Amino acid sequence: MLSYTGVALIALGLIWIKGQLEAERLYLAGGLAAAMYGAFFAAMLSRPIYGGVLYDENGYPPFRPPFGPAGWRWDVNVTVFTAMSAILLLGLAAI
Repeated sequence: MLSYTGVALIALGLIWIKGQLEAERLYLAGGLAAAMYGAFFAAMLSRPIYGGVLYDENGYPPFRPPFGPAGWRWDVNVTVFTAMSAILLLGLAAI
């Protein structure tokens, strides 16, 4: 998780520090975020390969998602990552 903090600080620098190629730096910062979210969703979708689950039995109780197979259970991370990915896509579309 600390590696995500480092990448986020780099992205903030790309966004906040004045300089040339402003739109390109915004796309690069968005691409870094998309790579992080994409890795989460890749792990989520490939969980049958390594025996993973969508929630921690000792954490927050899972809930049934609004779509997908009846046996799926999501935790808060899936919900937050989905919402943040939607916000990221809207932000990138607005550039």
